[in-house]
Amino acid sequence: EVSNRNIKIVTVLPGPIATNIRIHSLRDTSDPDAPKVDLKQSKPMSAERCSYLMTVAMVNNVKEAWICNSPNLKQFYLAQYMPSLYEWLYEG
Repeated sequence: EVSNRNIKIVTVLPGPIATNIRIHSLRDTSDPDAPKVDLKQSKPMSAERCSYLMTVAMVNNVKEAWICNSPNLKQFYLAQYMPSLYEWLYEG
């Protein structure tokens, strides 16, 4: 619906990003004794690096950009394209 206006759209699928919002969103704040999630396990990307890669995707007119560090990217690909294998490997 916007192609005749020369507006380009990039679908960005970011993985874990190291921001303060992650600290608050990954624990139940209603329960003060709830365990905190270890952010180091997910190897989050810096917000600066993510924004740089999003800009690169826009400049190069990429239709879809999966942005995250390598170990997580493999899991995201499996979950998206091979959900049965992902479930067997990571949730089974």
